Amino acid sequence: MKLAKMFSTLVLSLVMVVGAASAALAAPNDDVISALKANHVPNDYIIQAENYLKNHTLTKSQADAVIVQIEKANDFMEAAGTKSIGELSYSQQQVLANCVYAAGDAIGLDVSLTKLSNGSIKVTAKDASGKTVVDFTSSSVKQTGLNNSFVFGGMLLLVLSAGSFIVLRKRALA
Repeated sequence: MKLAKMFSTLVLSLVMVVGAASAALAAPNDDVISALKANHVPNDYIIQAENYLKNHTLTKSQADAVIVQIEKANDFMEAAGTKSIGELSYSQQQVLANCVYAAGDAIGLDVSLTKLSNGSIKVTAKDASGKTVVDFTSSSVKQTGLNNSFVFGGMLLLVLSAGSFIVLRKRALA
């Protein structure tokens, strides 16, 4: 009986340690994603960063170096008075590209940016072995029309209101 309690306590302690360690390892990756979102980085780039970070865990120092570059790029955009890269001059775009290159260097990636004829930017990142780990084209087309999240949110509120009305009505009759 005493041995069983000690064993279960040991197992529970190990589970807690492993759980805390995995949460601690994910924190730098989450910090980078939070910084991207907080600094108004387009969703195309955030999605690619999330996909990359699902398979690669950053150290705290790597994440901090990347976050510095994200904030530096955001500060530059704010100083330029725009949120669109397309509104910047070529030399201003190079300042932002240098932030991207520095962030890639911090995590061991060789990043290349290519502006395509349609205004999109092709982003390619290779690891130290030369293997391509990120390769996508960001579209400069902006979403127009109705945002579906407002429609679904309105529908959800309508269903919740109807449900609340029915519950209150049944309680009043009971």
